[in-house]
Amino acid sequence: MTTLDGRVAVITGGARGIGAETARVFREAGATVVTWDVEAGVDRRLDVTDAKAVDAAVAATVEEHGRIDILVNNAGIVRDKSLLKMEESDFDADTRWAIAWYEQFGLKDAEFGTAENNGCPDLAPEDTDGDGVPDADDLCPT
Repeated sequence: MTTLDGRVAVITGGARGIGAETARVFREAGATVVTWDVEAGVDRRLDVTDAKAVDAAVAATVEEHGRIDILVNNAGIVRDKSLLKMEESDFDADTRWAIAWYEQFGLKDAEFGTAENNGCPDLAPEDTDGDGVPDADDLCPT
């Protein structure tokens, strides 16, 4: 198993399901995990669609743990209807939510899908210390 020793991970939607299981696996791999959700039983209860609440949660996490190395953006907006019955406004709300997160973590200037990087995001730092943590080259081989 890959080691995540010394890494700080934030997992949104961490109260149950995929988020809770991801938190469990990351903890087993050695990460310090901070879970966020609107439901009880997490490290910090918050609505990730509330930008001010997210700002405060980011600041509190960095204050307590020094940084955030990993973000698992697992929280979602539940739509109780099939894809074919969704309205345009449903898609608009999901898109606004995704863009807000993208900007929140300073990713709006990252390059996506260029020929130079084989269509992969240019977000991961180089693995210069040889600790085995996957970087962009590992995730998107040329």
